[in-house]
Amino acid sequence: MAEDDFDYTGVLWVGNIESLFVWKDHPEKVWEKSRQEGSDITRQKVFTDIVGYQIQRVHASTLLKCRDFCRKEYPLYYEDDITFDWKITADKKMISDYNVTKAEVEFRGRTYEAWFSEEIPINAGPWKFFGLPGLI
Repeated sequence: MAEDDFDYTGVLWVGNIESLFVWKDHPEKVWEKSRQEGSDITRQKVFTDIVGYQIQRVHASTLLKCRDFCRKEYPLYYEDDITFDWKITADKKMISDYNVTKAEVEFRGRTYEAWFSEEIPINAGPWKFFGLPGLI
């Protein structure tokens, strides 16, 4: 993920009925990440906990159950109902052993691209993304 000044590792768990995406999980409630590029140092304070940021969705629904932090040490829980208007392109390639197809979507002022595989016919993906005929 790169929604901040730093990349974060995320994990997507996918079951038959629902999926769960978790990122920024950390044993400290507040920690600071830094990166130095030349003489410039970029720092970012991160509020989280060992459970982390989470997006949960039942595959048959567009409703997301979200766990987030907004510049404070306590989690914020909210629901987000989203429908994506994906544009599936003609671009195809192999990722690992899977044939994948590129799709694009405009979401809240940004353009995102996703690669999905119809060989894994699950309507799920990382972060808030879903709605393609295969796993993103």
